[in-house]
Amino acid sequence: MNQKLLIAIVGHPSTGKDTAAYYLVKKYHWDHVSMSDLLREYISEHHLYVGEPNRDLLHRTGDMLREKHGGDYLVKLALTKVKAPAVFSGLRTIKEVQKLKKEGGTIIAVTCPIELCYARALERKGDKDHISFEKFKAQLESQAANPESTKMNVEGVLAMTDYTIENTGTIQELYAKVDEVVNKISNHFA
Repeated sequence: MNQKLLIAIVGHPSTGKDTAAYYLVKKYHWDHVSMSDLLREYISEHHLYVGEPNRDLLHRTGDMLREKHGGDYLVKLALTKVKAPAVFSGLRTIKEVQKLKKEGGTIIAVTCPIELCYARALERKGDKDHISFEKFKAQLESQAANPESTKMNVEGVLAMTDYTIENTGTIQELYAKVDEVVNKISNHFA
């Protein structure tokens, strides 16, 4: 597989982005950076929260860092932490996607209905996932579209993707779809 291969997996929360990314790490031994993990590191290093930060704090911290350093800051930081081939998960701004595409990256969307996303979030039982369906839906809507380049715009990001995977089946079906897309991408690099 080509050593310059960079893939970002994007989508709304709990669609299976990180599951797909971890599969690529396990199967292909790629490097991986999650934008949420970068935010958790920042929050921990700056003692902004004790324990697992909730989604609201992750969102506010991401917005603050993008406002301070530019809309593509998290991707720039992520690129310093990996070597290709690599997978990035959780890009949420137009500038982040533009930066990764400028570096030769390919963008894959993972999508599923909101009710399924919420059920998966509850199954994870993470601190950030103990919220009502109404709050979960409001969080998705708050990051769905924003004209400011430093703010989350998941719908705008989804419009920029090169491939889309509908994740409504089993985990094995997700893995098969990921393999299919990676094979298509790899053929372009061959």
